[in-house]
Amino acid sequence: MLLAVQVWALYAPTVPGPDTGLPGQDKIGHLLLFAAPAWVARTLLPRWPAARWVLMALIAHALISEPIQGWLTTARLADPWDTVANLVGISLGWAIAARWPVTGREGGVRGQNGGAR
Repeated sequence: MLLAVQVWALYAPTVPGPDTGLPGQDKIGHLLLFAAPAWVARTLLPRWPAARWVLMALIAHALISEPIQGWLTTARLADPWDTVANLVGISLGWAIAARWPVTGREGGVRGQNGGAR
């Protein structure tokens, strides 16, 4: 679901959402679009190699999304600062999930030692 929202927001012919006039609104959107899937991958797959594959795919998508966006749409331009926001979002989502892991009912980290820390 998060990836579908990400793809829609990045490749829609026009910028989705209201323009509030806040400076940096677009960059915050890019940061959140990439932070959320990175957080989910790190949270759901804390010790699995699959999390690293998702991380690499997110980084690749962060790097190519702006050139693709500029190529596919006529109303949107590729912005290198959006790419920076994408990469910062991935780093932030990954770091938050690593720093504050989601715990199960027993107080342990999910997916590790049967739920116990």
